[in-house]
Amino acid sequence: MKSRILSNEEEEVIVSLGKLRVLCLERELHQEWLMMEDYLPVLVSLLSTKNFKETIAKTHDGIKLIVCSLARKIKESKLALQLLMELSENDVARNIIGSSQGCILLLVTISGSNDPQAATDAKKLLDNYSFLPQNIVQMARANYFEPLLHLLSSGKQ
Repeated sequence: MKSRILSNEEEEVIVSLGKLRVLCLERELHQEWLMMEDYLPVLVSLLSTKNFKETIAKTHDGIKLIVCSLARKIKESKLALQLLMELSENDVARNIIGSSQGCILLLVTISGSNDPQAATDAKKLLDNYSFLPQNIVQMARANYFEPLLHLLSSGKQ
């Protein structure tokens, strides 16, 4: 299925992504299989070459599955961070990701990680999502005060 996802045939890519989505929603075991078979790097490379960011963001449970991957093993969470970085370049995707349940809390947790790259990526994502007041409040509740302090010192309300 990886080769079909990476093919130049847009219809084949869309059909394959749909099948992958159905597999992931059927059982949690299939999600584990997806990670073990290294599909996240394939999806990240797909985002780099094709403009599927908004489509993935609007896909039912697409963002939720990526956010859930933040709480897994460090390798998987780093790949999920990369995927969220790519998706957050799109305004629609950024809005959906920032409001996704648990996303801010997981990013704050990762920002304090011992892995310097994961911590840096998490902080960049938190900065990307600090454009909405509700996200700044969530960050402050999770003990990440930098965006709140920046907002208060700028005089904006």
